Amino acid sequence: MEEKVISVADALETLKLSLWPNEIHRYNAELAIRELAQLGGRRGLMATSLRLPEIVEALRNKGNTDATINRKVSFFRKLLVGALKAGYIAWLPDAPRLVETVKVQPVLSAEQADCLIEEMANRYPQYAGLVCFLLDTGALISEAARLDWTDITHQRITFWNSDRTRPRSIALTRRAYDSVRLRKIVSGGPFHQVQVRKFRKSLREAAANCELSELNVTPTTLRYTCEARLLEGGIDTLTIQKWFGYRTPRTAVRHELPDFDDALRVLEPSH
Repeated sequence: MEEKVISVADALETLKLSLWPNEIHRYNAELAIRELAQLGGRRGLMATSLRLPEIVEALRNKGNTDATINRKVSFFRKLLVGALKAGYIAWLPDAPRLVETVKVQPVLSAEQADCLIEEMANRYPQYAGLVCFLLDTGALISEAARLDWTDITHQRITFWNSDRTRPRSIALTRRAYDSVRLRKIVSGGPFHQVQVRKFRKSLREAAANCELSELNVTPTTLRYTCEARLLEGGIDTLTIQKWFGYRTPRTAVRHELPDFDDALRVLEPSH
């Protein structure tokens, strides 16, 4: 009996609810799988799977890391497994994982950070405060965008995860506080109206003008720069873990809340 050819789009539409009942996971899976299908020439499910080496190379050429590629291919593999169980394909093709290399994240020197802030202030003044805020808090751009005015006091700021179940509060430098205070006219929260894609683009252009193109400066670069400043200033790893909301290093011992005064001293510009 001849095997019926099913497209990636048809298999995805039929199986996505059962494979990814969680709405967020389903959304991410659809984005990844549709991208792979497009790079594979929008062929049938099996034909696309057999072109995975070419698709992986295309993803690399687009700047995807091995970790990102593995995540996208894992979504596609789950679709293949579901299609096999549903009888849409007769055998399961191989979808190997790439060996992920640890990539050293770039950080900015004090002079490079100052140049970036000055360039943003001159060319994109609407985003200059956000750069200062991310440099002095180490916040993720998604955390900054979710901030409400009720999360901010003069000395501290509270970040929440996406479902507002895990808060963490940190101290604010004067520069970080000024960057939010000057946006009081914005309703909801200081960075609610920031368009992340445009912010990323403006950051790249400002970095290019500071001759930092080779560093591939992103909002995450500002986060790593903040962490590097704390490490270089002698702040202990437990305090850094709590400052950034990291889940590691893990420990079974209960600790008292850390004193952020030393961290604030490191981040606060000297006068």
